[in-house]
Amino acid sequence: MFKSRIVTLLFTSGLFTSGLVTSGLVTSANLAAAGTWEVARQNEDITAYTQYSETLGYNAVKFETVVDVSVETLVSFNTEPENFNQWMESFDQVEILKRDTWYDYHLYVTYDFPFPYQNRDSISHTSLFRKNDGTVIVKFVGEEEGKPLNEDYVRMDYIQGAWEFIPLEENKTKIVYTSLVSPGGDGPKWVINAFSLDVPFASLENLIESMKTYQPRSISMDEIPLEKDS
Repeated sequence: MFKSRIVTLLFTSGLFTSGLVTSGLVTSANLAAAGTWEVARQNEDITAYTQYSETLGYNAVKFETVVDVSVETLVSFNTEPENFNQWMESFDQVEILKRDTWYDYHLYVTYDFPFPYQNRDSISHTSLFRKNDGTVIVKFVGEEEGKPLNEDYVRMDYIQGAWEFIPLEENKTKIVYTSLVSPGGDGPKWVINAFSLDVPFASLENLIESMKTYQPRSISMDEIPLEKDS
């Protein structure tokens, strides 16, 4: 529905002017402690930030927006992996490898990368936690096992991040999305940094548009485990 837009985004970003390691959760809080977030892009709905990772040599990204829907609606929408490729830019195939519960599952995803770069794939584990203030955190982290390597794809080296759904008032929620990825394979880092900014920005635009007609399924927020204090 939306995926064809990513090629246009990449061209307008100038990307074509020249020719799984796992770890702890990347959040806006601990990334900010390591450096400074800089505003990279902004429209009337979304503000995007970047922060350079000395470890990986790529930019971490953070996106913030406010939507007029409840946390529960966003959780319902964000835990339907079967529909991810309908709104997440660059997502091609999405396979649920294992689902422990509706709020804890393992995914195999293939990604459309722009020519001349080879398409990517990844394995990741998603788990949800909630806080006492009603915030829900959707954490995702790359995994090494679960699907054999496929010569048609380059396996992404490193993925981690989170969606944070923070209640502001009734039917109004702040979304904070953070991620840091290393895509594996060859390609200039400035290309990947631009791709890492364009794709989530377009995905958030898609999410906002989808919320206008989305009908949430019935879920029990009380089933989501409370996040333990670190």
